[in-house]
Amino acid sequence: MTALAIINSVVFFLLGTLHFYWAVGGKWATDEVVPTKPTGEKLFTTSALSCVLVGSGLWLMSFVHVANAGLIYTYWDG
Repeated sequence: MTALAIINSVVFFLLGTLHFYWAVGGKWATDEVVPTKPTGEKLFTTSALSCVLVGSGLWLMSFVHVANAGLIYTYWDG
């Protein structure tokens, strides 16, 4: 289970980092991840705040996976 927790935490951390990259104005892969109409018009635009919120949530989930695997000591461990 420890290996799976590490893999999950790495994936969540990298996805969170990508969202922070987008929050500061990065454009890499935005054309591939934002859905478009058949005419090519994007269905929605994201704000920096939304990217920061999603990135923070992903980093939090990365921390939770590592903590649940017992790889770090947390306050609630007693």
